[in-house]
Amino acid sequence: MAKKRKKKKKKKKKARKTHPARGLSKAARSRLVKRARKGKKVSKGGFKKVMMKAAKEYGSLEAGRRVAAAVMWKMAKKRGVTKKGTIRRKKK
Repeated sequence: MAKKRKKKKKKKKKARKTHPARGLSKAARSRLVKRARKGKKVSKGGFKKVMMKAAKEYGSLEAGRRVAAAVMWKMAKKRGVTKKGTIRRKKK
């Protein structure tokens, strides 16, 4: 009788971390960042709302800013950026 072979366990590859705005062009990212740093509305005033809510949850304003930035980049990648530097609105 033939002996049974033990199956080798496959190692899972770790996903490579990338910037959330990787799919956007450099010009679009630049327009969006400039507008956000000036304090202008980026997407219906949502950045400040998300930032304050996250700051309350995580206990610091800096953490809230990081969370809001990640959300902003994800929305920008999904919806796209206009010529003005704002995130496009949802399609109905």
